[in-house]
Amino acid sequence: MIASASAHRVLLSAGAFAALHLALGLGPAAAAPPPAATAGRDTVTVAFVGDVLLHDSLQIQAAEHGPDGGHHTLWHRVRDGLAAAEITYANLEGPVAEGLRCDGRLTAAPPAVSYAKGGCGPGNGDAVYTGYPLFNYPPALLDALAAAGVDVVSTANNHALDRRALGVDMTVDALAARGIAFAGTRRSDGPAALHALTEVRSPRRRMRLAWLACTYGTNGLVDGLAQVAPCYDHDGSPWPGLLAATRNLALQPAVDAVIVTPHWGAEYRHTPHPSQERLARELTAAGATAVVGAHPHVVQPMAIVSAGGREAFVAYSLGNFVADQPDPATRVGLLLYLDLVRSPNGEVAAGNPRYVPLFMARAEEAGPWRRTLVPLTDDVPGAAAREARAVVLSVLEPAWRGALEAPRARAAVVVPLAATAVPARIPPPAAGPGAQPAHRQPVRL
Repeated sequence: MIASASAHRVLLSAGAFAALHLALGLGPAAAAPPPAATAGRDTVTVAFVGDVLLHDSLQIQAAEHGPDGGHHTLWHRVRDGLAAAEITYANLEGPVAEGLRCDGRLTAAPPAVSYAKGGCGPGNGDAVYTGYPLFNYPPALLDALAAAGVDVVSTANNHALDRRALGVDMTVDALAARGIAFAGTRRSDGPAALHALTEVRSPRRRMRLAWLACTYGTNGLVDGLAQVAPCYDHDGSPWPGLLAATRNLALQPAVDAVIVTPHWGAEYRHTPHPSQERLARELTAAGATAVVGAHPHVVQPMAIVSAGGREAFVAYSLGNFVADQPDPATRVGLLLYLDLVRSPNGEVAAGNPRYVPLFMARAEEAGPWRRTLVPLTDDVPGAAAREARAVVLSVLEPAWRGALEAPRARAAVVVPLAATAVPARIPPPAAGPGAQPAHRQPVRL
């Protein structure tokens, strides 16, 4: 829950904000790729899902279904819906650091999933793949996400540093090795960008999307190497570096749309926090085409936000995609489809939003698996499903509800592009009193 301005912070060491400016592409200008084709009117459909947050129980289920993991068992009944879009996004909440133990050591031995001893709790330093409160996932998870059609992920979240700086490095490497685009974090040893560029390419159309991600904080773990993009400045206001990156990417002729995916808000609250609403407005004014948020673990409203003479589609929280939290409100998340439509003058706008509620079914509801996602239709049995349906009705706009869309043969391919620097003439956020709070933020999911 966001209780004060200090809860809005990624804790950064001295000089880290300046390094993050460069990493967000706010350093010297670099040569941009040629502009995307703008002839005619074309549409690209983007699918979004929420938090990929694998608690111990889900990692155990995956490990029990083959040496390469059975993560597909968690979403096999909704997989076709993920493949119904030209490009698909998920929020990867936690490191993917192969062999990196809780105590920071690397092991080459095939590790077992840690459970029943409290994850990275006392006496469990040799555990490798763990759930709450310090998450770490096997690389097989990324293979399964890619096989399901996920093309791009956010890596900026409050669990990004759960295996410290090395865990961020290893996650970046694992994603890059699989061709999955990512935004929000970077390696510790270079000036790599914190944003991502992807191109949806087919013989008849081409659309380039810029992705920016940020987080309200990192559970009190200091980001001493400037690896994680923050959403907020020292005083809790929107971080100027994020707004400048949004503005400058939106002005690039090689970028058709800017999608920002903040990790923000109060956990388990269906109402957006004022800090979310302010950041959404300022991102809209800066040039964001769409803002799709995560972190509350429950669904929050969607809206068309107007600011600075512009409009943007905002989904404040999609809830969980795959997680194992007990409350019915945390067991329902959204698959969101959003069309990016190019007008005859070449401008791209977001439109035609439609959401599909997904429900983490258990035991008899889930068929052969202990946990698996199902579309939350009226015939899903049980009191928890009824309560989850009531949540959807009370929070979301009924007119935007859709159905699981059929998979299409992707005539277009998604190509991750090298993120190039874009110019900016703004000073880095000033480091001042309170930049390094003495207290630690409580660990939150």
